Amino acid sequence: MIYGASGWGFNGDLQDVNWDYVMKHTNRVRSLDAGDCRWKGAKNPIISPYAITQIQAAMSKRGWTQLFSNLETLHIFYQDVSTRSSLPLFVTSSLKCLYVSSLFPDQPLRRSIQDSLFDLTEKAGTLRLRELHVSVIQYWESTSEFTEAVTSLVASQPSLHTLRLNLKIRGEPLGTALANIVSLKSLLVVGHLDTEAEIHAVLELIPMCPDLEEVLAVEVFHALHMNVTPTHYVPLPRSWLNSHRLKTVKCTAIDVTTLSPHVINEMGQAWPLLERLELVTYGASSEKRGIPPWLVRFFAAAFPETLVRLGIVINFTVKTEPHYPPVPSRFSKLDVLAVGPSHIEPQDMRSFAELVSTLVPRGARVVCHESTEGDVGKRWKQVNDMVGKEGFNGGAGGESELDDTRILPGASSKST
Repeated sequence: MIYGASGWGFNGDLQDVNWDYVMKHTNRVRSLDAGDCRWKGAKNPIISPYAITQIQAAMSKRGWTQLFSNLETLHIFYQDVSTRSSLPLFVTSSLKCLYVSSLFPDQPLRRSIQDSLFDLTEKAGTLRLRELHVSVIQYWESTSEFTEAVTSLVASQPSLHTLRLNLKIRGEPLGTALANIVSLKSLLVVGHLDTEAEIHAVLELIPMCPDLEEVLAVEVFHALHMNVTPTHYVPLPRSWLNSHRLKTVKCTAIDVTTLSPHVINEMGQAWPLLERLELVTYGASSEKRGIPPWLVRFFAAAFPETLVRLGIVINFTVKTEPHYPPVPSRFSKLDVLAVGPSHIEPQDMRSFAELVSTLVPRGARVVCHESTEGDVGKRWKQVNDMVGKEGFNGGAGGESELDDTRILPGASSKST
C-alpha cells in the first residue's frame, strides 16, 4: 500500500488493509492524485483505479460515506468510465482546488466526464472551489451538452480565483457563467479556435472579470500541440484596455501587425501593473506576422518599470523606420525579451543587438523559442551574447538615441 514520491499511496490488493487505520490516516491527507496520474508525474499520494474499486467496496461494507474528509487539492485523471463513481470519495466541503484531466477520451469516457461535471454542480451547496482546472485533450467538437457541463460547474462556484480550461469550448456560454464570478484573478483558455468569431468570443471574456490579474487566453491549441498552422489572428480587443489590474497577459491569437505606437502607448497606460506580456504567435511563416524591430523601443517607452518579460515576434523584412523623436526606456527591470520563432539573418544581428542594448538593463536576455534550431538558433544565441557586453550596452532608464540616424537592420549608417 505504501509507495510514491510523497511516501505513500493505494495500489494493488487491499484485502488485508487495516481499514480503521486507513480512515484515520486519510483524514490527514490534504492533496491527492486519483486515477492513472503517471503521465503528469504525480507528486501527491496516489490511488490507482483498481484500489478505488476496493476502497468503495470496503466503504460500502462498513457503511462509510466519506474518506479524505480534509482533502483540499484533488487531481483526478479519467481513463475509464468507472472513474465517475469514485468522485464521492473525494469531494468534500474542504476541497479548494480541483483538476479534472483526460487524454483523447472515446465517446463513453467523454460522457462519463460530462456526467461527473454535472454531479459536481449538484454539490454546489457544499463545494467552494478556489481553483478549477479542466483539461480534456481531444480531437472532437465540443457538444452543447459538454459545454453545458463545464459552464454549469463554473457558474456554481462564485468563489473561484483561478479557472483554467484546456478543451474545446464555446466562448458565449462561458461568458454567461463568468458573470457569476466576481473575484476571478487568473483565466486560461486553450482550445481549438477555428474561426475569428470563436476567438473573439473567448477574448471578450476578459473584461467580464474586473479583478483579473492573469490572462492566459488564448493559446491556440492546434498550433502549439498538433503542428497545424492557425489561420486566424485578431487585433487586440479595445475592451482589454479596461482591465487595469492585469499583471500577466499571454495570448497567441493577437495580430501584432496591427500594433501601432499609439496602440502600444494605450496598452502601457491601461496596464500599469503589468509584469509579463507575451504575444508570440506560432505556425508557418509566423515570423512575418511580427513587429518591425524599431517598434520594440515603443514598448520600452510605454510599459511600466514592473515589466520583466516581453514576448513578441520580430519581423526583420521591414527595413524602413519612420522618423520619431527619441523616447526614454522604462525597461529597468526587464529580464527577458522572448522573440519566439523570429527569423534573423546575419546582417541584422548587430544592429538589433545594439537596439536592444540601449533599452534593457545589463544582464537581460534575448531568447528564441526552444524549437528554433540550426543557424537561426545559433544566431539568436550570438545576439544574446552581444547584448550587454561591456562598451556595447547603453542601459535602460536614459533617453534612447533611436532617431533617424540609427543603423537600421539591413541598412547602412548615415555619414556624420
